[in-house]
Amino acid sequence: MSVEQNESLAMLRRYRDTLSISGLAIIAFGVWDILKAILSIVFGGSVDAADQEVDEGIQATLEMLADKYEGILPAIIVGLFLMVIVGLVLRIYVGLSAQAEAHGKQKSWAYVIVAGLMATSSAVLMIAGLATARNLGNALATIITGTIELTSTFAYVDLIHSAVIVKRLSKSLAERR
Repeated sequence: MSVEQNESLAMLRRYRDTLSISGLAIIAFGVWDILKAILSIVFGGSVDAADQEVDEGIQATLEMLADKYEGILPAIIVGLFLMVIVGLVLRIYVGLSAQAEAHGKQKSWAYVIVAGLMATSSAVLMIAGLATARNLGNALATIITGTIELTSTFAYVDLIHSAVIVKRLSKSLAERR
């Protein structure tokens, strides 16, 4: 075996390890999302309108909408919960596919594409959350959520980067044999 092949094998092992860790992180963020959704449903939202300065017109409109569409609220909660479940399934798919690829099983590019879409979604959520964080009464929650979304986005980018390198190195090493 040549020195170049040894270096390629070492690099492949390193990126497979990184791919495996990123896959586990993606699954962990999926579990966190489902826990966060359950806690939000059980304990309610993090913003209490009574503690915030809300325009009386906005408050009246919110109360009118709550009264008018009271029967729809359970359907909205179920719909949001289903979206969180779909997100969890996608994260598990990406994470397990990354794990399989890290352990030497050839996987299609589909999980990398899904990871790219989820990374974009995570980045947009982070930016939107920071852009809409106007009240300082909820600054800690905004900082925590933004940090979690930033870490999630980083995990996706790291996973994509590692997957591309693992695929290229695996192909290159297979062609040399």
